[in-house]
Amino acid sequence: MADVGRPVEYTPKAIEEIRQLVYNYTTETDLPRISDFCYKNNIRKQRISEFVNAKPKEAYYNEYFSDTIKRMEEKEESKLWEMGLTIGKINTAFGLFRLKQSPFNYSDRQDITITDRPTIIEKDI
Repeated sequence: MADVGRPVEYTPKAIEEIRQLVYNYTTETDLPRISDFCYKNNIRKQRISEFVNAKPKEAYYNEYFSDTIKRMEEKEESKLWEMGLTIGKINTAFGLFRLKQSPFNYSDRQDITITDRPTIIEKDI
């Protein structure tokens, strides 16, 4: 049964240790994902989001985590492209699906808007 009660308060030292875990995980894993990291280290994804989006009074959370998490996302994006271009490494549909989700937000359609109507020139023949 899961522990129930007050949320855990993290000290700056504990936050740095978690940030180092994220960094090591990103370096050592071929296709790093935040959900996989959280599962393997028993940390809630919500807590990681709180660290990244911390208010100014807790700026040390944000300073450490936003760069580290961004690095993880960039490696995931790079590996998805690399594996997608290497036939047989990953399912292409899954790779495209993942790249269309946050934080990558790729799109496979073009939004074209026409603002002016063409000018029709009438000429007498």
